[in-house]
Amino acid sequence: MQDKIQKYDIATQKLINYASNMSAAVVQSTPYDIAETVKRFRDAFRNPNIRRHILNNDFEELYSSHALFSAGFCVVASYVWANIFVSSDGSKQWAFRQFRNLRNYGTHAWLEHVRSGERLDLTFDQFVDEHGEYIDIPYNLGETVRGDFEFPDAFYFADSIGLEYGEIVRKNSLMR
Repeated sequence: MQDKIQKYDIATQKLINYASNMSAAVVQSTPYDIAETVKRFRDAFRNPNIRRHILNNDFEELYSSHALFSAGFCVVASYVWANIFVSSDGSKQWAFRQFRNLRNYGTHAWLEHVRSGERLDLTFDQFVDEHGEYIDIPYNLGETVRGDFEFPDAFYFADSIGLEYGEIVRKNSLMR
């Protein structure tokens, strides 16, 4: 189990490094520190209270026992990210992308920056093969979906990591 936890920590650092090196179009368009926000999200995926609130109990036990802490969080994490990182005029900076019921993957969500096209998958490490190796995700099969649906778990998740989500969403809507 310790090896799996270490692998999660390495994946988190890889994601932080990736986010820190995104293009100027991405970095300059955000009011928050990208690397710090990635870390907060990834830490939240490991939090037992957040896990119990967001995930189905059966999945929670399975994912935790394999240290697949990010599994099950792709939609809520992508949704929250897309709604907190907006431009000064309130327009979206991140497109919410997903595929549904795709072969061995099921449903998966991630983000693509609307100007640079750079992809950010906060839960890229949730898909592993029988040997514990990451499976390449077929992002090219995904579709952009509207991210303006009602999602109560987003408020819980964001508030749990210290983001005043309701206030952020309110301010963003006033900028439009």
